[in-house]
Amino acid sequence: MSFVDPNTVKLITQIAESLPPELQEELLLLAASWKQDMRNAPRWHFVEVLGFTSSSGTHQGRVRNISSTGIFIESTSHFEMGEAIHMVLSFISETDPVNLYGHVARQTSAGIGVRFDLSVMDSRFLEKIIH
Repeated sequence: MSFVDPNTVKLITQIAESLPPELQEELLLLAASWKQDMRNAPRWHFVEVLGFTSSSGTHQGRVRNISSTGIFIESTSHFEMGEAIHMVLSFISETDPVNLYGHVARQTSAGIGVRFDLSVMDSRFLEKIIH
């Protein structure tokens, strides 16, 4: 499969979100195997320990990768789908830490995928930092 329609990806994600966690992860892994990278935005390998907050408290995890639309955080904590997340990241290219806001888009046994809330932040700013 050389091209995946972004609407198909969204539909599969919506279906996965309605499944129990173990089936959700299985469906997302299956969909990911159809194509090397089905995401709408390229991911960059980015490893950093990260403290972040959610409505359930303060947490710590490790960032695995980041894109202009989201971030994956390795964490053993449990989060609700759609739960608001606030993160503060430091980048070598920026003197001030960057506040990032998002919502839990998926949870696996390895951690959480957070989709950035682009109404609160400027994705072009994040793209500039990542590149």
